[in-house]
Amino acid sequence: MVDTLKQALELKRELLKPKRGDKFTTDFPYAGMHICDVEVGSKWIVVKPLYGKKKKIKYPIAKGRNILKNLYWLEAKCEAYTKYCVGETAYNSETQEWYYTVKPKYKKLPKRWREEYDYR
Repeated sequence: MVDTLKQALELKRELLKPKRGDKFTTDFPYAGMHICDVEVGSKWIVVKPLYGKKKKIKYPIAKGRNILKNLYWLEAKCEAYTKYCVGETAYNSETQEWYYTVKPKYKKLPKRWREEYDYR
C-alpha cells in the first residue's frame, strides 16, 4: 500500500485538476481497489481496469473529477496519519518484541495537516 500512496501523491495534479487529454494509471475504487487506466476527455472520464474481466466505465466529467479528488485526499490522509500518528517501529529479535524507534507525536491528526498536501 505504501507504493500506491506515493504513486497517488505523485499524480497530484492529474487527480486534483484533471485536464482533457490526460492519461495515467493508478489505483481506482472500481468494485474494490483495482489498477486502472484513466483517460480524461471533454465530457467523460473513462476508467479501464488493467487486469481481470471487468468492463470499462464512463463517468460524466463532474462526477469523475469528484471521484479523483476524493481518491487523492484519501491517500493524502493515510500518508499523513502514518507520518504523524504511527511512528516508526522495529523488531528486536533477542526479546522478540516490537518497539518504537521514533515515538508517535500525536494520537490524532493535527488540525492543519491538509496544508502540507494542498494544491496551490
